[in-house]
Amino acid sequence: MASALKQDNGYATVSAVFTHSGERRKGYCQNLVYRICESLLREGYAPILYADADYPASNGCYRKIGFRTVGSLCNVTK
Repeated sequence: MASALKQDNGYATVSAVFTHSGERRKGYCQNLVYRICESLLREGYAPILYADADYPASNGCYRKIGFRTVGSLCNVTK
């Protein structure tokens, strides 16, 4: 599963990307996210997503699609 939220600034955030554990490593995520991004690009949106830097499987998938790392986020806790 995956979703996309179109924003007024011309970007669309791809999020909620998930593959059931029994279905991983079959290319489903890569194909789904690729097709979502393809559709967004046709509509004039620039797809962006936030990924866990410590999870190499998803990051590899996103790199194959064409995403690249442009920054990082951090959380501030008490």
